[in-house]
Amino acid sequence: MPPLARAVLIAALAGSLAACGGDDDSLAPAPLAPWVSQAPASRAVAVGATVRFEVAAVGSAPLSYQWHRNGQPIPGASGASLTLAGVGAGDDGVRIGVTVGNAGGSVESPPALLTVFAPPAPSAVCTTPGAGFEVVREATVEVGKAAGAAVVGCSGALTDLHWRAVSGPALPAQSLLSARSQAIAVEPQVAGTYAFEVSLRDAADAPRSERIEIVAAGAAAATRIVVRVDQAVRAGQRASLRAWPTVAAGDAVAAITWAQIEGPPVELDTSDPARAIFTAPSVARDTVLRLRATLRTAAGARDSDDVLVVVEALPPPPAGQLFAQVPASRVHPYRVTGAYADRLVLCVYDPALYFSSGATNLCTLGTLPLLAQQTAGEVPSVAQIMDRVLVSHDWMGERFEAFVNAQASDDVRRLLGSVTAIVLGAHVRPSFYWSATGAIYLDADNLWLTAAERDVVSEVPDFRVGFDRELDYSGLWRYVIGNRPALLYFDPAQRLTRGLAYLDHELGSLLWHELAHANDAFPSALRVGAARDRPVFQAVAAQQPSDRLALDWPLASQEMFALARVKFFGAQASDVQKTFSARQVADFFRADRANDEYGYAVPPGAGASPREDLAMLFEEFMMQRHAGARRDVAMTNKFRPGLTGADLIVAWGQRGRIADPALRARVALVLREIAPWIDAAELEALPPPLPLREGASWTANLDPVAGDVTRLDAHQRARGDDPRAIERLLRQREQRLLLPPVPR
Repeated sequence: MPPLARAVLIAALAGSLAACGGDDDSLAPAPLAPWVSQAPASRAVAVGATVRFEVAAVGSAPLSYQWHRNGQPIPGASGASLTLAGVGAGDDGVRIGVTVGNAGGSVESPPALLTVFAPPAPSAVCTTPGAGFEVVREATVEVGKAAGAAVVGCSGALTDLHWRAVSGPALPAQSLLSARSQAIAVEPQVAGTYAFEVSLRDAADAPRSERIEIVAAGAAAATRIVVRVDQAVRAGQRASLRAWPTVAAGDAVAAITWAQIEGPPVELDTSDPARAIFTAPSVARDTVLRLRATLRTAAGARDSDDVLVVVEALPPPPAGQLFAQVPASRVHPYRVTGAYADRLVLCVYDPALYFSSGATNLCTLGTLPLLAQQTAGEVPSVAQIMDRVLVSHDWMGERFEAFVNAQASDDVRRLLGSVTAIVLGAHVRPSFYWSATGAIYLDADNLWLTAAERDVVSEVPDFRVGFDRELDYSGLWRYVIGNRPALLYFDPAQRLTRGLAYLDHELGSLLWHELAHANDAFPSALRVGAARDRPVFQAVAAQQPSDRLALDWPLASQEMFALARVKFFGAQASDVQKTFSARQVADFFRADRANDEYGYAVPPGAGASPREDLAMLFEEFMMQRHAGARRDVAMTNKFRPGLTGADLIVAWGQRGRIADPALRARVALVLREIAPWIDAAELEALPPPLPLREGASWTANLDPVAGDVTRLDAHQRARGDDPRAIERLLRQREQRLLLPPVPR
């Protein structure tokens, strides 16, 4: 957004925040000019495909739409979406945009690029009659680029997979991070022949193995592109790939385009040109997709790289499948010799789990007890905890174990007594606790420390992204330590690392939240005696601490409950809700007793008690207790693409809200119920909340006492201003999910 346009916009927004009404009630408010809250996304599809573009806009009704192709109006294309059927090679490279208008003006969306590629060849795997499995690979690779190898099941699912390097030059550190999945990627740094062996059990449970070789030749080119990483996903699952360009000195990237070379056709979301997102197709048996990214530079140089994606076939889903909304990805026990390794997947993360008309195959607590039941109420050891961990990649278990070992107190271990298992996955998004299984499910984006680890973590956004696009305010939050943001943004287009200590903020805030849910379902006073002869969901406390919180200290704002249904569950915003300003929402919120908007989130079918209310209160307290981090909450003008923290004007905000007298008794009840070992005096000792300065920016309020951005150093300003960091925090709050309970 140009500086002048931004200045005009911010001045108008600041005026609207201060406005409380006019003296002449006969004057109707001026129409709110439209703005695009979700632009059409670029797409790459095969010849003959049907592709759909969508736009979301906010403004006074009615809104009009006119779609364009390369700047020219498309006759009859006047809705909020555009469908193009049977696209051809002549459509490759066209740009699709839309103009949205109303009585207040009009705005044009950023254009989406349509890429059309030749139909991909059929998948060339499992062509040998009677074969139980088959290994495919890139036989040769240039030094400095990635090579993939994959194993597919031709007659059924493969299990107990393990890849290992058996000969050849040494591979870079952290190679074979996917050694227990169906696909691996390696990046040889020197020429030579690299040999690998994969061992597995086939569909008949027979042990099998095969050896393959990959030849690396040449030297790393000055201009090249590498796609990371070759991977395996389940049918129906969304997945992502990222292209990494390197260009010669003095040159620059001109374009990155994507195409599919092999396998059932898929549509690629290329809204970020360096990233492709797609949904794995439904397949009758394991299948391979081969995709290609092509780099073109300003000087005319070109390079391409192919990547293999195994699509794992699944049997038809059972009636009442539990993991329908959030599909279960492939995981394995971190400790294969653990006491419960043989039942962890079957009990907590199997696509075959179901609940239908009272019938279920969910495990009882006798089959997979809570950790506290295993220890007879004693604090679980780290070894006992790690025996309950499922991972998609072993490094996730290593990081989680290091995090638990690094804790100065036993709070994490105590709270884990209320879970049956911990699932850490590259495709777990959002994170959640589920009383159906008694497990917590954590997004591995909160665990990585190296760029190679991050490569295997999906970039697919949470399915709830954009639910608030028709609302005209933003509810912001952050944790702050010493007037600096505690949760940081790490650009996915850079090869970055993080330290283990940072996980206290990133993983810690998530873990305290999900463990609050687990201990709400099974409070420490009741979990040892929970009934072992029934499924987990039937053993949950009849009255949970969150029920008592709602009875003794209920939230009252019906406006905030209604807005939460829009923001977090996709309900249609009403015309009145669309007009709410940040000031109005602030008035709804601050007069009540929640510490965050998410406290009002009640999943459809989950009953009346806002379980997230308890979890948000507990999360904030534990972040202050363990990390010394205080939480900011504020209502501002709407966050839009191009705005920075300096552009977002605080209508109202508070730091450390849990110490507010109106909330203190509520927090005390939560601690008493789910963490009774914590001394109540700690709550009393919290510093009083600080008001954020109204009319000052979100960035300036990093120092709420001065409220003056000039007092912030360059690091603080950069962290506070970064729009990507703000957007990530907005998404991160939504990535704490409580799935509806299974009916008792």
